[in-house]
Amino acid sequence: MSLRLFHVRHSRSFRVLWLMREMGLEGEVISLPLDREWLASEEWARINPAGKVPALIDGQTRVFESIAAMEYLCGRYGPTPLAPRPADPDYGDWLQWMHYAEAGVATHVATLAGHRAGMAQYQVSDAHAAYLEDQIARAQRALAARVASGGHILARGFSAADIAMGYTLHLMRIGRVELLPEVAAYMSRLAERPHFRAAAAEGKDARLPDRARLEG
Repeated sequence: MSLRLFHVRHSRSFRVLWLMREMGLEGEVISLPLDREWLASEEWARINPAGKVPALIDGQTRVFESIAAMEYLCGRYGPTPLAPRPADPDYGDWLQWMHYAEAGVATHVATLAGHRAGMAQYQVSDAHAAYLEDQIARAQRALAARVASGGHILARGFSAADIAMGYTLHLMRIGRVELLPEVAAYMSRLAERPHFRAAAAEGKDARLPDRARLEG
């Protein structure tokens, strides 16, 4: 196994790191500081052309979208109880919530949080801000209906879908987006997991890597 994960604390690479820990996968984690100028550099673009994190490298394979990286790990290093197989009856639900966590929720949360913080690149109209708030509220209600009984997204129990959504809720807490009581309780359960705590602490003292470590 030759896994390497480039990670920035509290970024979307959190999902991938948390999943790796839950799956017991060995690999090198290269923690980077949140240096937007460096992430926009040509040097970093050779690793991740999007200028962001994560970047997951496995031999000749490079994956730089967090949900895709999670699906890759589950498929490449499974089977795992964290991911149903395509023939399983809850596979569609799992896939839906995996992608909804990012495309349907986290993108709205990040934009709204940046807008509220006054970050120039995230400024939107009042009408669009209201739309973002509505989409986030709808997502919370849908999630609350799944987890209100004290469980997880899937009836089978904890899965990678909870990791995908758990990071989104982590981002919501950082962005001071209020959580519904059922969702807040669910997030608290996730945050008690040892691998969540370990992933959350990773990268506190990150520094920019030298070229040799960057290129592996």
